[in-house]
Amino acid sequence: MKQTLLKKGFTQKVKRLKMEKKSQAHVEMILSFTIFVGVLLIVFIFLNPFSKTQEKKSYKLELVFKSFLNETVLNAGKISVIIDSDDDCYNRPSKLGEKFIEIQDSANLRKYTLYFSDYFGIGGVSCSSRIKRNYTLGVYSKESLIIYEKIADLKSRYESDYNLLKQNLGILNDFSWSFKDLNGNEISLLSVSKEIPSGINVQTKEISMIIMDKSGRFYEFIFNLKIW
Repeated sequence: MKQTLLKKGFTQKVKRLKMEKKSQAHVEMILSFTIFVGVLLIVFIFLNPFSKTQEKKSYKLELVFKSFLNETVLNAGKISVIIDSDDDCYNRPSKLGEKFIEIQDSANLRKYTLYFSDYFGIGGVSCSSRIKRNYTLGVYSKESLIIYEKIADLKSRYESDYNLLKQNLGILNDFSWSFKDLNGNEISLLSVSKEIPSGINVQTKEISMIIMDKSGRFYEFIFNLKIW
């Protein structure tokens, strides 16, 4: 009787050990699988060739866009002037030079904005015939302006010698750009076109741009850049 009980107890202990081993093996299998999946995710995130290809293409697009801006942006000094009354005028800040353009605010005719740069010709003060000089100068600052005439010049270089322009800008991809007004009409004086081979992957960038011409007029256009 005692031997039977001992044998039965031993058998139950063996069964319990086997179950514990199975349970442990099951847990180890789950942990191994979890670690395996984690490793796969890390490999996919950091070594994903598709992701790297997209990043590389996006980088190339931004390089071409940066080259476009380098050719068309003007860094100018800016200062605002507000005259006290309609009978007043102002004196140009002589220390800023004589090459500037003056823009009168259409909403507040007593306010003028002056942009200074060697790119502009010798400027004039539109109200200089008035005798009184009562005015307030604003804070001087620097501003980056996208210039209409610079875009037109870049278009001329693009159409006269495309390969030379690519070489001078350090651009390897083929590219073109267009401008449209807010009604969707193309601005042909600023846009270029080039035939895109069929079946080739094309990347595009489209943004709104505020452009100023040398007379001080501002335009809002939609800029579209393509590279392939």
